[in-house]
Amino acid sequence: MRTVEVTLPAEVRGYPVYIGRGSLAELGRIAVEHGFPRRVAVITDEAVAGLYGRVALESLRREGFAPELLVIPPGEGSKNLDTVRNLYDELIRREFDRGCGICALGSRGAPARTPPSVGT
Repeated sequence: MRTVEVTLPAEVRGYPVYIGRGSLAELGRIAVEHGFPRRVAVITDEAVAGLYGRVALESLRREGFAPELLVIPPGEGSKNLDTVRNLYDELIRREFDRGCGICALGSRGAPARTPPSVGT
């Protein structure tokens, strides 16, 4: 697996991007290396969940994480504040708090700060 370090302006912290076939299976190990919280919400859409959700959850569980999958509908129609509100409501319902982690699986197209990424 190859690692590329993304360098950003001084006011924003850089982050590594992991690239390689099967690298998603290393998500748990990489999350441990970066001190990610043990309870984690994995947020993705239906299409990505069907393709990669199982691999991501298994990798996290193998390293002692307690991941929970939150799935939204695919497409541009879900990229709105109603979806964000629904995700917050679900996180609250599941009793996630500020000590928990959030992993966006397959995110793109919106500026966000995310944990170190694992490319597929």
